[in-house]
Amino acid sequence: MTETGPSRGTTRSITNIRHSLFQILSGQIPAGDDIRLSDGGEHPFTAIVLDTDFTERLNTGQIMADTDTVFLGEFLERQDFVGNTLTKAVFLTGATTLRDEP
Repeated sequence: MTETGPSRGTTRSITNIRHSLFQILSGQIPAGDDIRLSDGGEHPFTAIVLDTDFTERLNTGQIMADTDTVFLGEFLERQDFVGNTLTKAVFLTGATTLRDEP
């Protein structure tokens, strides 16, 4: 976890890197710069895809995927607290398809 900003100021930011299993929600393939995902939590979320190689392989069919396909992803999460407003952005920085071994 990385924290930036003054301890007592108008802006405070926290950045985390996490690894998580995820699935792409229905209607999100072909993938764009933003993609709706589920990691098994209570609510789906939108991630900004920084791994353009992943979206290119997904969109060209090099990665065969549907809504049942499970991926392992690396996410960068950034939270900013400015004034009285808390915002969060999630970036998908890398992804790998998980496949069952025969």
